[in-house]
Amino acid sequence: MALPHLTHPAFWYPHAPPPLWKAVKPITLEEYLESINWTIYLPAWLPDGLRPVAVWKKGNIAVIAYDYGHVENYEEAALTIDLAVYSLSKCSTPEDVESSFWRMVEDDRKHGRNITVIVTDDMMFKVDFNVYMDPEVEQIYNEKFGSRGYVAFGYIIVNDTYFLDYAILMAPQIATPQEFIKIIESLQPAN
Repeated sequence: MALPHLTHPAFWYPHAPPPLWKAVKPITLEEYLESINWTIYLPAWLPDGLRPVAVWKKGNIAVIAYDYGHVENYEEAALTIDLAVYSLSKCSTPEDVESSFWRMVEDDRKHGRNITVIVTDDMMFKVDFNVYMDPEVEQIYNEKFGSRGYVAFGYIIVNDTYFLDYAILMAPQIATPQEFIKIIESLQPAN
């Protein structure tokens, strides 16, 4: 079974709906955490001074922006964590989630992408340190950070009832590849 996969707004095509930051008003991370009834994982470690500045939420999808100061939208944030919550059922099991992840990894490797894989008991991420950010789609990011970014896609199986689908984007000027991995490895329950 193919599982849904959240795609960072940076990868939306022009015919897609407008970015979430144009569709909903941002809230604070605290307001977001109070508004949900599921556990999410956020980094316990961040580069000095980087902090959550806003969250855009719609239904089971959220984009959490981290930066050193105020941002008007997540496209100008130094780090974004996009996540969606999906329920596990008879149709999608933890094994299905894991299988979907390994198919993504295999596909990337078939296409010659040099990816790093991070797997623990409950989370699995694939990381690419050289993703091209299309200026037609991601104009604000390109103006601030250039045309390359670090991107991680992955899943965290929280319990027998649901899993989290992640897309994490970071500007390479903010951290080294090793620090980006450290951010991902530091993900832990936030609420």
